[in-house]
Formats: sequence, C-alpha cells, structure tokens
Amino acid sequence: MSKYGCHRSTFWRNTKVFKNKNIFIPESRDRHLVIYLDGLRVNKKAYLIASNGKHVISFCLVDYESSNNWRNFLKIFNEPEYVVCDGQNGLIKAFKSVWFTAKIQRCLFHVWMNVRQKLTLNPKTQAGQELLSLSRELLKIKSIEHANNWQSKFKIWKDKYYEFISQKSVNPETGEISFTHVRLWSAAFNLGKLILNKTLFNFLNNCEVKSMNNVLEGGINSPIRHLLNCHRGTNFTGQQKIVEIYLLKRSMFWNKISMLLNNEKDYYFRDGFKGQTIYFVASQTEDSFFEKNHFYQANCRICLGHL
Repeated sequence: MSKYGCHRSTFWRNTKVFKNKNIFIPESRDRHLVIYLDGLRVNKKAYLIASNGKHVISFCLVDYESSNNWRNFLKIFNEPEYVVCDGQNGLIKAFKSVWFTAKIQRCLFHVWMNVRQKLTLNPKTQAGQELLSLSRELLKIKSIEHANNWQSKFKIWKDKYYEFISQKSVNPETGEISFTHVRLWSAAFNLGKLILNKTLFNFLNNCEVKSMNNVLEGGINSPIRHLLNCHRGTNFTGQQKIVEIYLLKRSMFWNKISMLLNNEKDYYFRDGFKGQTIYFVASQTEDSFFEKNHFYQANCRICLGHL
C-alpha cells in the first residue's frame, strides 16, 4: 500500500469519519428542455434520479416511490418542456399535480415490455399475436407519418377484435364476472389510453427528446446494479455510498469538484473494492472551502471516488 501513501488500516481509520456524511448534488434552477426520470431500488429503499440526457441533475433517497415522494422531488426543478419516464403510478400522479404544461413521453421500451409481460412471447390467440407484433413496431417509429400509420393499424385491430376482447365470463366458484381474455384486454386498454393521452409520440416534435428512458435505465441504473452485485456483501451504508458517489460522478458538478479537489495538497489514496474504486480523501481543508461551494456543510470533510 506504499504507493497509495498509507496502509489499509490507516486509510480506514482516517476515513471512518466519512461514513455517515450525506452526499448530494447542489440544486440547479436551470430550465431544462427535457428531464428523464426513473427510480432505482437499493435494498428496501429507492433512489429517485433525474437527468437532462447528458448529466445527472439530482437524486434523492426515499423509502419507496410514492406520489408524495415524487412530488417533493419534482418541486426542486423548474418545469421542463418534456418529461421522459416509464409511467410509474406514483410518478404520473405527482407529475400532474406539480407540472401543468410539460409533455410526457412514455418510454416506448417500457410500453413494449408491459405488453410483452401481459401477452407473453407466444400468445395463444390470433388477436394476441397480432397485438404483440403491432406493439413491437413501436420501437422502430422514427417519424410522424410512421406514428400515424401505427395508430391507424391499432384502430383497425381494435375494431376487428373488439367483440372478442370484450367477452366476459362468470367464475363458477365466486360468481364474479370478469373479462374472459383479461390480459389481452388489459394490454389493449393500456395502449388505447396512451394514445388518448398523447404520451406515445411527443419525442417526434423535438429531435433532442429520446423515445426511451435508456439514458437512465441503461446508462445509470444498470452500471449501479452491476457495482452493487460486485459488492453484494456490503451493508446498506456501503451500498448507499457506492450509489451516491457514482451518481455524483455522473453529475454536471463533478468536473468542478475534481478541479477543487486537485488543488488540495493533502490526500490519502487507496485502491479498494478489488481495484474498481479509488477514493480521494481531502484530509486537510478549510471550512470556507465547503461553505463557499455548498458541496457539504461546514466542518465536513469529503470522500469521493472513481467507479
């Protein structure tokens, strides 16, 4: 450990003070064209994450993705023109009560996955097979003309199989009346509702808005899940720091933080987490350093890392 300036035990002794310090991104009041929103489950809690397509602009740790937690999270942003999300119930409910003019773009990949989950990849009915094929085409839509053609196809399908999907039957044991093909009906109803609410093709109005939420799902959440899987023996506090450090590094403030840290003279270095992480710890700093930049409260030292 000589090349890192200290022994393993020395490093952990000197960085023990950082264990319970909160990591956060300074609030930005900039108005963004589009905000991508998603939740990430970590242990029994969840992170609410927001991105502008290039950087993480904020995150928050909550007990669960309730509408109240989403509402409090959304209030820290100025209302954007577009919001891309996966349609989580709490998020949609909060969105309607906080932002009134922003347009929702539902992630088309999640729409396709929801249909696939209900119908499976091998539907038993002809109606199910056609709807599955039609919903798969959502992923290939690139123009308004193509979107209009898709909606026409869906209307033709609905008119063709309306009586079939509306069939109801009585449960002989309970006497309850329900749809005979309940999964098919549910998939068709959800697609029809998205078309009615005009949340499927808003991305076609602006080339900077993406049709999917993979900016967060594939670019942020997936690498975090991989890191947590690599360190699955870590307790929740350790998992929390792994997630928050990664999110901070993907934020627009990281270059500024790195530049400020590089100006500090006294550091401890350690190559930890099986070579995947290097922590930079400012061991001697002035209170004014943090107070001026609002990264941490006064008298708090900083522990950041490469992931």
